[in-house]
Amino acid sequence: MLTRLFFPEQSGIRVDRVYRAGEIVHLCAVATRQSAKCPVCHRRSRRVHSRYERTVADLPCAGDVVTIHLSTRRFVCNVQWCHRKVFTERLPLVAPFARKTRRLWAQLQRHGFALGGDPGSRHAQASGMPVSPRTLLRLVRAAPLPTADPVVALGIDDWSQRKGHVFGTILVDLEAHRIIDLLPDRTADGVAGWLARQPTIEFVTRDRAGAYAEAVRRAAPLAVQVADRFHVLKNLTDVVERVLSGHQLELHATARAVLEQQTALHQHPSPNDRNVARPAAFDTVVRDPPFPLVADARLSVALHQRRKARDEQVLALHEQGVTLASIAHRLDITRATVRRIVRAGTSQAGVRARRPSSISPYEDYLWTRWTNGCQNAFVLWREIQAQGYMGSYGHLRRALRGWRTEPGRSGRGRDQHVALTTTPPSSASRSAPALRVFTPRQAAWMVLRAVTALQPDERLFFQQLKSEWPPLESVQRLALQFGRLVRKRDPTALDEWLTCAQRSGIPEFHGFANGLRRDLDAVTAALKWSWSNGQTEGHVNRLKTLKRAMYGRAKLDLLRLRLLYAA
Repeated sequence: MLTRLFFPEQSGIRVDRVYRAGEIVHLCAVATRQSAKCPVCHRRSRRVHSRYERTVADLPCAGDVVTIHLSTRRFVCNVQWCHRKVFTERLPLVAPFARKTRRLWAQLQRHGFALGGDPGSRHAQASGMPVSPRTLLRLVRAAPLPTADPVVALGIDDWSQRKGHVFGTILVDLEAHRIIDLLPDRTADGVAGWLARQPTIEFVTRDRAGAYAEAVRRAAPLAVQVADRFHVLKNLTDVVERVLSGHQLELHATARAVLEQQTALHQHPSPNDRNVARPAAFDTVVRDPPFPLVADARLSVALHQRRKARDEQVLALHEQGVTLASIAHRLDITRATVRRIVRAGTSQAGVRARRPSSISPYEDYLWTRWTNGCQNAFVLWREIQAQGYMGSYGHLRRALRGWRTEPGRSGRGRDQHVALTTTPPSSASRSAPALRVFTPRQAAWMVLRAVTALQPDERLFFQQLKSEWPPLESVQRLALQFGRLVRKRDPTALDEWLTCAQRSGIPEFHGFANGLRRDLDAVTAALKWSWSNGQTEGHVNRLKTLKRAMYGRAKLDLLRLRLLYAA
């Protein structure tokens, strides 16, 4: 009865006694087979040499640790030519020399694959299976690699082992939605060697990296290469941003023109406007704080000053004729940073987006109530809460602080550097519009979006920018046409667009078109087939999450095993 209870699927073992000592359950068991097979000559022997006891750990019972005291035997091999004269009997319950049963080993491996070393060890300890983190990782590394089915559609992408320094390659079966391998590098030779062992591949999705394209051409010439549509559109965004980065003067001139228009409207309001001007309380324009800056704010100001000094030094060296590479080496920054500063022609330190606040939709209502005499922040918070406001009371209170004519009770130090003025709402300086210069990246998104999707201030800036720089019409037309043909997956319109881009006279679009022509087959396949690298990008995110959870012991072999078993 005890044998059937503890070992329902095992034969050749008999449980004689079960007792409990503390929090450990002890099982006394005996091996009962009449004969055993020699591990060398595989002949059976009935001749017992001696007996000995093995102590092995087993799966827990009701959360308690289980220890098996197993009485087993040594046999004598009767075959004359066999060099193994004495051998121990092999049992299906436990491997030779092992101190854990096979089923406990398998359970601990599952803990290791799911949780890793330290977390897995803690969870196993709480479950009645004490094990060290090192042993758990050793069990994971001892597991064989899972077998993969033949791959038809393969996704390839790179991932960072050490950000900016060491990169590997992830390979995904797009049909099975699972990771099939990790490679330690992203070179053409390494990827080609792996592809050569996969003769069934018909489609390969990738970004526009040259190494992967070369590897597929060499090792799988019959496979259809499919460029990722997201990366193609990302390349388009980068092209538009580079175009606008070379026209910083126009961006600043546009900002000044928009400011003049807003100032004129502010000084000469229409009859339909309110009699009292509403202060721009929720602007993110940085003003002198009414209270001393806390430590974080002081660090931010110091960082801004250092970046501004660095940018001015870059511009000064460039005016002296120093090359970009020399400037980057001298100041210990990247060439891309130097190029961005030189293209801008001015320091970009401190230039940041002014994002709409969660209070912005309720500004008109709040200002009406404020001018009518209700200046209690809690009452106003309750009122806009009923209208759908999801923010906190503290956020509204800090934002309304700039509307008060007298400073109120000081709050906690971290709230005292809110960038709002404390001048009266009726003053002209409080309600005057502020200069807002959009960055090239922000302006690029204006080019790529429909006019109806722009915010009012963005629409005004964009229309003025078109007036300041007429070639922007051509840039927008080319960008929207390309985005449309990619989203509609229209390969017939690609060649015509490439011709227009090369004849546009815009160097950035000319270079972009030349790059697409060099990878024309893959780009055309992206418009023809439904395969994409989006699934691969998702698996890269899974890889990053697991890699960070394994911080300290995340070597490639362990990371590879855990990913493959999780798939």
